[in-house]
Amino acid sequence: MNRGAAVTRIEPTESSRSPRAIALAATVLGLLLAVSSTSAYAQVRVEGTIAAMRVDASRTSLVDVLSAVGTALNIHYRSFIPLHAEINGTYAGPFREVIARLLVGYDYVLKSDREAIEVLVTGRSGERAVVATPPAPARPQAAGLAANPATPWREQPRPPAR
Repeated sequence: MNRGAAVTRIEPTESSRSPRAIALAATVLGLLLAVSSTSAYAQVRVEGTIAAMRVDASRTSLVDVLSAVGTALNIHYRSFIPLHAEINGTYAGPFREVIARLLVGYDYVLKSDREAIEVLVTGRSGERAVVATPPAPARPQAAGLAANPATPWREQPRPPAR
């Protein structure tokens, strides 16, 4: 038997057993579990260069994949539509081929110059284009009023009446 060891018994205090403290602890534990499960749920990894890249995606949205590619390779993207499609798998090859496979089903434009590449997603493939309506023609002014106050001075002089 161990005679020199002291045993200390810790009694829970009244405040640690209160419903508010228990609810707070449960909420914090729930948030921690939600955050840890979400981070294990979605995953994107980008490696390589524009000439030869590799994208590994697991249960993540297309917008998150494009963000990761943009961060890793200094590429900008814009979209006129939400990009919530779930991406799973490994995509490898030159940048243009990887983007073409990631954006299957979307209409997009690649713009590049010496310093940057931009991906512009314009819509879903096969969707009807939105056509801008031309502005309505200007209405003629009321009778006797010129559209521009300088118009009378610009008119050709008339010969004097006889």
